[in-house]
Amino acid sequence: MKQKQLEKKENENPLPACNQFENIISVLSIIAPNLTKNQLTLLCSQIMASNLKNSKGMRWPREVISMAITLYNRNPSAYRDVTKNGWLHLPSEQLLSLYKNAVCQGPGIIPQMMEWMLNEAQRQNLTQEGYFGGLILDEMSIQEDIQIIHYKSGSSSVGLTDSGPEIMMIHTSSMGKAESKMANNVLQYIFRGITGFRWPFANYPNTQESPCDLFITTWKCVDALYEYGFKAIYCCTDGSSNNRAFLEMHFLHQNPIETKMVAKYYRNSMREIIFMMDPCHLLKKIRNSILSRGFEDFHKRHLTVDGFFIIWKMWIDAYKWDHSTNIFPVHQKLSDEHMFPNDAQKMRNKLAFETLNHDMLNLMTMYQESA
Repeated sequence: MKQKQLEKKENENPLPACNQFENIISVLSIIAPNLTKNQLTLLCSQIMASNLKNSKGMRWPREVISMAITLYNRNPSAYRDVTKNGWLHLPSEQLLSLYKNAVCQGPGIIPQMMEWMLNEAQRQNLTQEGYFGGLILDEMSIQEDIQIIHYKSGSSSVGLTDSGPEIMMIHTSSMGKAESKMANNVLQYIFRGITGFRWPFANYPNTQESPCDLFITTWKCVDALYEYGFKAIYCCTDGSSNNRAFLEMHFLHQNPIETKMVAKYYRNSMREIIFMMDPCHLLKKIRNSILSRGFEDFHKRHLTVDGFFIIWKMWIDAYKWDHSTNIFPVHQKLSDEHMFPNDAQKMRNKLAFETLNHDMLNLMTMYQESA
């Protein structure tokens, strides 16, 4: 349905005369010979769109639509500000939605999505190194909801757990019955190339992926990437208990430190992958670990290094000294949110970074010297 609407939209908006487009390009090339091809295309589209009484009569070049989709996906509100305030003439959100939904979305690995990923990599002229990268696992909470989507040939439901037929068979065998639950989490797999290419290509709605489920879906994604020419050389996850257990499944009979966290695929020993924990998550865990240590009644543990205690009160004392002594704070970004974070603020990477960076070290050194 979306594909037909898109074709209808393109037929209704014929491309203006090629001669006019080429004339504008040639004039712009003379005025500004250092402009790139993409910059010339954008400027030409702006001139042509500004001469139309109705923006619906504009057929946008592929390069402009691709750029617009990228901007819209990054920040929809910023995209609206740029278009509504008259900074740029860009495709409407309705048109972008048609292009985005032209590929059928669904759980698991979809061939059309993988082909789109490969075509986009080729369009960006990725070097050979760009096809090497990492597999990033990102699990997020979603609202429980079931929606019925109707097609000409029937209907289907969206919102139930679906991690693939293999995992469904395992669950059926272990529980003795087949059942579907409403998904409250979704596991997204993202490929990130070493040259910057990034593409989310698979997702699995679930209640909470077990280590066994993660093992199956992750290696299926690795196989799919190899099939389309992409090489996953590392896998990055956060430090949740399920992810740690999933990592340990690859090192049952060997020390992961001795192998430098390199594991081999059980079906193909020629394929190796490096496992690593998300650095952002590790920094938050370090900060939260220090935050929960101290000498108060509610503190249950003490953190020591070489016989010296490390407690969060050291950070608080340095913060209070900085704001009470110095007219211009040494660490200008520190606030009460950093020192006394609530549950939501404990999840913010930025707050954790700014309490463990060089500015914080400088502040604590100056506070120690002032004593």
